[in-house]
Amino acid sequence: MEFLPEEQKLLFDEAVEDILRERGSALYLTDALEYAERAVVSGLLSGKSEITLDLGHIVQTAEAQKEVKDLFREYTSNLISDWAWDVIDRDLYPNVKN
Repeated sequence: MEFLPEEQKLLFDEAVEDILRERGSALYLTDALEYAERAVVSGLLSGKSEITLDLGHIVQTAEAQKEVKDLFREYTSNLISDWAWDVIDRDLYPNVKN
């Protein structure tokens, strides 16, 4: 299966939103996000226009990536299934109108 660039972007954007909203038991992701939030607040209070995040200082990067990738797979799988059902209902086997 191949996606057009705009489909890839849509898939990425929607999956990332779902991951951020419903990260559940993603421990590494939660730790990394809390670290990033604190760094942003600290940077803003200090008047900095740029901050540098060292994720490896907070989480095991390989484990965190695996965790986030698993979530990405889960949410994109849901989105792809929804898209497939839409195509089936709309294009392949549309409802008969009386």
